[in-house]
Formats: sequence, structure tokens, C-alpha cells
Amino acid sequence: MTETTQTHVIANEASLGGLDLQRWKALFWVAAFYNFSAATVALVAPEFHVARFFAPGTSFESPVAHIYTQAFWVSVFSFGMGYAIVARNPDRNHGILFLAALGKTYVCFAFARAWLEGSMGVLALVGGIGDLAFAVAFVWFLWSANVCHGRGWTG
Repeated sequence: MTETTQTHVIANEASLGGLDLQRWKALFWVAAFYNFSAATVALVAPEFHVARFFAPGTSFESPVAHIYTQAFWVSVFSFGMGYAIVARNPDRNHGILFLAALGKTYVCFAFARAWLEGSMGVLALVGGIGDLAFAVAFVWFLWSANVCHGRGWTG
């Protein structure tokens, strides 16, 4: 590989059509950590999670409730892995961010509704607002990268 080719490859890794990808990497790593930490607490210490996340008196005695809760948090952890994949190369895997923006937006509104109804605690509401902030940032990245203008959502 010639020096000119190496310089060109490095420049392409650092920017996407003039978009500085290095600054976006940090966002995707933070999103990965956000998901990993929340999911790990919920999966490793479910009683602690329930006590902090839901309204007093919420019960998870049913095996079905445990399965659904575990499935949700395993999915959250899996999306965290997706954000880590994007963080390693923000020029690719944009479909993960598109799906995440949809899911995180839904989670925000579902948690806010549950909080308003009194079935979830304020920690869930804060988590949902955090999800919405990430959803907005992901859409901003996708828009800025012009993914929706010819590159396709999957990068």
C-alpha cells in the first residue's frame, strides 16, 4: 500500500463525507455502556432492579413475568453490543441505529405512560428519557451521514 493510499484510507476512516466520525464514536460507546450497565443490573440482581425500577408493591411472582423481563433485558444488552459494533466503525451498520431509534423512542413513551399510571418508578422514567435522547442522537447521526439520501439505512 502506498503512502498516498494509506493516507486516503485513514481519511475515509475518520470522516464520512465531511462528517467527523471520531466524535460520534464516543456517543456509540456511551450508548453501549448505558445498555450494558442497565441490562447487567437487571439480569444479575433482579430483585434490586424491581425494587428500584417499579412502583412499590409490584410483584414478579409469575414465571412468565420473569421470562418476559429477562427477554427484554437480554435484548437491551444485545443492542448494546450493536452500538459497540457501530462505535468500532460508524461508517457501517447504520441499520442498527435505525432500529434502535425506533425501539428507544417506544421505550421512552411506554415507560413515561407507566410512570404516569403509577406502575413504574422515577428511575424508569429517567431511563426512558435517556433512551429518547439516544434515539434523537442516532437519528441526527443518520441524517448527518446522509444515510437516507442514497446510501441506504444499512450502510
